[in-house]
Amino acid sequence: MYIRRTKTKTADHGKDSYTYRIVESVRVGTQVKQRTLLNLGKDFAIEPAQWPLLTARIEQVLQGSAPHQAELFDLADDLGLRLEAAAVRYSTLIIDKLAKPVAIATPEQDYHSVDITHIEAAQARSIGVETLALHAVMQLQLDQKLTALGFNKIDTAAALGSIIGRMISPGSELQTHDWLQSRTALGELLDHDYGATSLTRLYTISDTLLKHQSALEAFLAVQEQTLFDLNRSIVLYDLTNTYFEGQCAQNPKAQFGRSKEKRSDCPLVTLGLVLDGNGFPLGSQVFPGNASEPATLALMLDGLQGKNPLTSEKPVIIMDAGIASADNIAWLSERGYFYLVVSRERDVQDPGDQDNAVLVRDTGQSKVTVYRAIDAETKETRLYCYSDQKAQKEQAIRNRFHVRLEEALDKLNAGLDKKGTIKSYAKILERIGRLREKNSRVAQDYRIEVMADDEKNNAIRIEWKRELKSEQKDQHCGVYCLRTNIPDWSEEQLWTT
Repeated sequence: MYIRRTKTKTADHGKDSYTYRIVESVRVGTQVKQRTLLNLGKDFAIEPAQWPLLTARIEQVLQGSAPHQAELFDLADDLGLRLEAAAVRYSTLIIDKLAKPVAIATPEQDYHSVDITHIEAAQARSIGVETLALHAVMQLQLDQKLTALGFNKIDTAAALGSIIGRMISPGSELQTHDWLQSRTALGELLDHDYGATSLTRLYTISDTLLKHQSALEAFLAVQEQTLFDLNRSIVLYDLTNTYFEGQCAQNPKAQFGRSKEKRSDCPLVTLGLVLDGNGFPLGSQVFPGNASEPATLALMLDGLQGKNPLTSEKPVIIMDAGIASADNIAWLSERGYFYLVVSRERDVQDPGDQDNAVLVRDTGQSKVTVYRAIDAETKETRLYCYSDQKAQKEQAIRNRFHVRLEEALDKLNAGLDKKGTIKSYAKILERIGRLREKNSRVAQDYRIEVMADDEKNNAIRIEWKRELKSEQKDQHCGVYCLRTNIPDWSEEQLWTT
């Protein structure tokens, strides 16, 4: 048994095309001929140097050798695992191809020996979550939409495999390809052989899906609305970003910016997502990594108009403080949107000091009190909120930063009297600057002075004192403000939303 490569096309320009087969030599009368056991197609990607090992292992499997009896591959090695999976798969296909009907034995002849204490399984695959995911896909009629967009049967199966793979086992195309070929029974559910699906096809199908992103998002939004009768009077909008390890020179959107994963040393892209109040996506977009978060709002909401089944009335837009800039709020007001956002203002009133404060939540473990105020000029509602649970969390964070900064200052000051430690006045000032930057949450609460010798060469003492405003900040822990132009919602309705 061996693998044979046959040229199928000679290209005038570019690479020649080949097809691959597993063949064996058989004697027919006085002649020796080749018999094709399995056609491997044109996407067979195993290197020629590994072909003898692969065919030897296939012969072992066909002869009944269990995987633990094989010493051809190092199964701890990625290549060995790949070859073993290929050998098992190709062996199964060969057995299926060569299988012939067998005469049924009479009961008197039907004797078998069975070891009831031992069982061996080959090609074990999961099917439970795949069944649920495929049921959701069929309810959404996503397969029909892909066909309408021009996907043929093979491309549709590859697209559904890629999509369902991301639902069940999120990862790259390479990881999804491995999952489809060796860990899932999705192919059996779709009557498609993912073993014949190349990694290149998955990359290609991902690019094709991206080209149809807008149409697919609009279609799915309509289907979800039809299935669940969703109330889309509320729209949620937020952004995040992710980074690339490489330079990404060919990706114009990969730009340096502020990374939410603390990797501002890497090029980033910004990911925007619009959801309805039930959490169903309405639209998404990839922005450059240096895109201003507030500046993306208009682009995303304008992109939804006419594409997604929003209600006849414009929805309420809900955003956090990062996107709730003055320009964005003005833009929403000018276009007739209602909004409910977390305010950026720092000087927030404590609801506990107000006579008409309203208790909107009391679970026994946490309480939330709110106080409503109306801006006389804009008629905008300010909902000042106090959460005792949030206050405890924020106070614990502030205390941790206080302790860390003061311990660092103590250590730096103690080192001025020891040999071998930094004493340079300029270096000490630089170290303190770094400490302030590292503990920026509480750095402004301290007045720090560095005493130097007469020549200003060396520092001789470091003194610091917590300012009075630090205690005032502690009193405002757990207090935040919501802004809205909705005129007729109650305090409880605003806070709950």
